[in-house]
Amino acid sequence: AVSGDGMVIAGVGDGQAAFWSAGQGTQDLFSLLLDAGLPMTGWGLRDITGVSEDGLTLVGNGLVPTGKEQGFVVRIPAPAGLGPMLVLGPILGVRRRRVS
Repeated sequence: AVSGDGMVIAGVGDGQAAFWSAGQGTQDLFSLLLDAGLPMTGWGLRDITGVSEDGLTLVGNGLVPTGKEQGFVVRIPAPAGLGPMLVLGPILGVRRRRVS
């Protein structure tokens, strides 16, 4: 997946969700969220399947701690400087976590 301006390219790297950005180079999405303070124990982010036009929103597939596959949406950076926001789950029953 590629942002509208080509400055963010995302997909799979070393078997997990990863992306490249012109400003930061290649990043592992799981590690980025973990470093931002999101509780990621038991989660697995498999791939990134889409990038928004502006390159700030990533969508993909992963595993929840029970082993069930779920979609996710990550907004980097989140509005108002709150840090990354991860939304996991189907459109109905979405769980939101924010890091300040």
